[in-house]
Amino acid sequence: VVVVAHKRLDDGTLALLDRHPRVVAALAGDTHDHAIAPRAGVWQVTTASLADFPQQARMFRLVATRGGGVALETWVVDHAGGGLAGTARELAFIDSQGGRPAGSRGRASDRNARLFAPGG
Repeated sequence: VVVVAHKRLDDGTLALLDRHPRVVAALAGDTHDHAIAPRAGVWQVTTASLADFPQQARMFRLVATRGGGVALETWVVDHAGGGLAGTARELAFIDSQGGRPAGSRGRASDRNARLFAPGG
């Protein structure tokens, strides 16, 4: 099970999910930053905005592991960058309200990862 919400889940809800072994991750996009953090039983994953720099989409795939568990694979993709999309990316980078939010990209491990479910 992967739980998807715009806002990050509160600690009480995450604690409830931690007790269910089939829940792999809780995904959110409200921070507009790429980040992955482990929790007792659930991975917390946030993703950057499509409108704000770096304008990256996050992809997901659940895969079976050899031991009979599951892993959540996630990676980010950039748009082709030409034409209007390229102009939008440049404008997002110099946006006076957002500055140059290099932190939105997160670390490499926040962008591309294989997240094993407990026991997987």
